[in-house]
This record gives sequence, structure tokens and C-alpha cells, in this order.
Amino acid sequence: MERLLADNFKPRRTLYLAFGHDEESGGFTGAARIARLLKARNVQPEFILDEGGMITKGILIGVTSSVALIGVAEKGYMSVELTVESAGGHASTPPRQTAIGILSAAIHRIEADQ
Repeated sequence: MERLLADNFKPRRTLYLAFGHDEESGGFTGAARIARLLKARNVQPEFILDEGGMITKGILIGVTSSVALIGVAEKGYMSVELTVESAGGHASTPPRQTAIGILSAAIHRIEADQ
């Protein structure tokens, strides 16, 4: 959407962009309120694009119930294990940087540059 706006794109139909704040916990106050508002305004979308996929059955080994596939094109995960080794010492004469301080700085740098 940002690229289309930058390119001065003019859609032939009205586009609605809706962002709920609680999608990860069910969408009860985000998506549900958006749906009620659109209904109250008599908006009937031609189609809806969502990050979620289809509901399917029988594609996961050992799962017999229906499964909702979640689109993860814009998401992902990364597991990181950080280890800090530092010389011991005494609290009355701590080193300039402690192990926890070094670890804390590393976590801060990761969060700052996701």
C-alpha cells in the first residue's frame, strides 16, 4: 500500500484498510468492532484479504480436527541464545561492565534493530 500511495495509485473502487489491535488473542474487540462498524455503514466488501489462510482438514499428521492455517509471509521467528562469560569479582569492586550489563546491552541492540 505504501508503494501504491507513493506511486499516486488511484483505485477504481474504495479500499478499506483495517487493523485490529487484538488479532493474536481472537480479534474480539478489534476485528469484531471493525465488522460491526462496516455493517452499520452498509459496507459490503467484494472480497477480503487477510493474513490468515484457509481452514483445512487432514494435512497435519495426528491432527483429526479442522486446522486454520495462518499466513506467515510477514512474520517469522528466530531463536537466539546469548551467553556472556565474565570474570568473577566482589561486589565492593565490580568490573566496569558486568555480565548482566553486557547481556542487557546485547538484548537492547537486538530489540532496536529487528
